[in-house]
Amino acid sequence: MNDIIKKISLTTDINQKDVVEHQSVGTDVIVEFADDDQYVATFYSTTNLKQMIDEELQSKEYESKSYYKIFNAVFVKDFHHLLPVIEAMMVEGDFQLIFKKV
Repeated sequence: MNDIIKKISLTTDINQKDVVEHQSVGTDVIVEFADDDQYVATFYSTTNLKQMIDEELQSKEYESKSYYKIFNAVFVKDFHHLLPVIEAMMVEGDFQLIFKKV
């Protein structure tokens, strides 16, 4: 992995103009580096997380569960500014914990 990010892609098509929809989505984020290595991680907006929890609490399945789990996920306010988030993850060492090589 090279530290120079060439491209960030989302697996969900997000309309940049629709802020409400943009803030309530979950998607895989693919980071491509200058050496063509690619890494992927699942990101959720905090609004999407709240919606998922609310739906879960209303479901009949919730009554039989004692916990809710999400592995290797990142929660962000929205998807407008992913580059600084990913760069911070790289500096802190979280990138290597969360992202998996494609």
